[in-house]
Amino acid sequence: MTCRTRGLVSACVLAFLAAGAPSAAQAQGLSAQLRDFVQSKSNREAIQQVISQQIASWPAACRQVSFGSKFDVVMLRPAQFSADGRSPLAGAWKETLEATACGVTRVHNVLSLADRGDIQRLPMLVGTSRADIMLQKDAAPLFFIGASRLVAKECRQNYVTDTQFVTFEGAEIPTAKAGPKSRAWSEEWTLWSCGRLIVVPIRFIPDATGTAISVSHGGVREKQP
Repeated sequence: MTCRTRGLVSACVLAFLAAGAPSAAQAQGLSAQLRDFVQSKSNREAIQQVISQQIASWPAACRQVSFGSKFDVVMLRPAQFSADGRSPLAGAWKETLEATACGVTRVHNVLSLADRGDIQRLPMLVGTSRADIMLQKDAAPLFFIGASRLVAKECRQNYVTDTQFVTFEGAEIPTAKAGPKSRAWSEEWTLWSCGRLIVVPIRFIPDATGTAISVSHGGVREKQP
């Protein structure tokens, strides 16, 4: 099964309408103003709150959450700041950090969108998926359909417990809407379903109109906890 979706730049805009200090290597490419902002106590606490709320929304919610001291920041849209340099007025970036809940450590991702001084922080799927927030949203129905044959009929507790980037595939796609260096890639997403772990292979293929998403139904399998 395949569906189509939009590229990264429009995804950030549509997502906004819809809804410890980093190392030197992690901080590369950030302006001094944004670096100071993401490292600030208020931003760190806000990011941690978003992740804590995400964890609390899962079945059998865990309240014992601790956070790693390191985090990565990926710029999606350039940040613009107020005259005093303290408040982001525009821009989009993704922050990635580890959180441990009841003994299980996961990679969490939070999308931050700035608009005229207001910061909206949106939780993304956990793990190492390269898909932006709109690609994740559009891939979700295909993912759940792919996993459905292994989900017990009586189960009503299901959530994505992990995503893993697997590999790039093929050569660069010069006509891709996302950019001339775009390549197709594959991932594996894991569904927690009433205690069972179901792995679903997903493929993303950029082209001139957006990105095609497909699920390998033959590769869907149960994973031992």
